[in-house]
Amino acid sequence: YPNVTNWVEQECDVFFALATFDDAKNRKAENARFIKSLFIDMDGYATKKQAAYALKAFLSETGLDLLGTPWIVGSGGGLHCYWPFEEAVEIAEWKPLAENFKRLCKQQKLSIDMTVTADAARILRVPGTRNFKKKYKTPRPVRIVAEGDIFDLASFSEKLYANLHERYEPPAPKLELPGSRPKSLKDAGQV
Repeated sequence: YPNVTNWVEQECDVFFALATFDDAKNRKAENARFIKSLFIDMDGYATKKQAAYALKAFLSETGLDLLGTPWIVGSGGGLHCYWPFEEAVEIAEWKPLAENFKRLCKQQKLSIDMTVTADAARILRVPGTRNFKKKYKTPRPVRIVAEGDIFDLASFSEKLYANLHERYEPPAPKLELPGSRPKSLKDAGQV
């Protein structure tokens, strides 16, 4: 990808969006339509090795390890982990699953960036680039640490919900009624 190479040469951080959007120029969660993965950002550990041990314990304790191995990317600072699905999922179906996956991580005390996991507009770092954050003295490589598997959505959902103590339920949709709202009178005595 020539653009990526040019951006890295110009010392730019390079990201990719995980969802598809109705309007390519409007990367907002309400504009997201499909997504094909669950993902977490593990930056809360002193080392990547500690994050990897915590991830391994989380997968074992929840039985998610029996479904396969997530893809793991060393982001230059922490780990990005992906559970890609066989098929793209509509955001309306994905969002409750992602919210509950976030809750399972918290329940099991897996330290993740809680804003990332259920954000349909999220962007994450591209493997093969560099992390140019100023806090690092030298740019850090972004690379695939472990190639993983592709997951069946139904099997993943079943395992997730079997482990979850407190389930997130999405709010009921707003009721839209045709017409306009009546205007109040300034003085209740007026007719």
